[in-house]
Amino acid sequence: MNKKVILPSSEEIKKNLPSRSAKLRYVKKIKNDGNFDEFINKFRNLLEIENIGKKLC
Repeated sequence: MNKKVILPSSEEIKKNLPSRSAKLRYVKKIKNDGNFDEFINKFRNLLEIENIGKKLC
């Protein structure tokens, strides 16, 4: 694990302008056959906020 915040690369920012404010703080490794249902359930509110932001743009 990294103790420092991981920021997007300049290449990522060029491809995805909203990533300028992204800061990765924690990552949990999922097995190759991992199920993303748990991930989606935990972050459902964040996904909803992202969708609202897309509608506003």
